[in-house]
Amino acid sequence: MLKQAKTFWLNVRESQGRTEVNLNLEAEDAEVAKQMSDVSRGLVALLSLQTEKPEAVKLGQGITISQEEKTVTAKLSLPSNDVVGMIKAQSAKKRVND
Repeated sequence: MLKQAKTFWLNVRESQGRTEVNLNLEAEDAEVAKQMSDVSRGLVALLSLQTEKPEAVKLGQGITISQEEKTVTAKLSLPSNDVVGMIKAQSAKKRVND
């Protein structure tokens, strides 16, 4: 999907105990942006359906996708404690598997 983007920018911040991530993708035209947005929504839906993985469901619930003209925006907003917990859990899994 990034191959179809002309430009992209990423903004990550923490505010009032929440981690906010914004990813903006600019496509060649509005039709390509719509396709990118549709694919993104499908991926978020698949993420939300992974009930055996609570972290995946939580991520899926925290992501919103929008489109305006040629720009697709993905926003993630989660409590910072949840994000830190997910990072620690993934780090522990990698140490066990290495």
